[in-house]
Amino acid sequence: MNVFLTLAFLFFIGSIGGWVLELFYRRIISNGKWINPGFLVGPYLPLYGFRVMHILFIISNKY
Repeated sequence: MNVFLTLAFLFFIGSIGGWVLELFYRRIISNGKWINPGFLVGPYLPLYGFRVMHILFIISNKY
């Protein structure tokens, strides 16, 4: 259960962090317009959440 909660937390943090970064990146590129990069309801981008979990899994297996 502890591993599941850790992975869920990493997914949540990665999804929201990626959404925030992409939101500001799109604001800079689009000359001041706010463009929501998400396709879900709320500030989530699952692509970034899965990537954070994947990178940390690879790092944990190497060491």
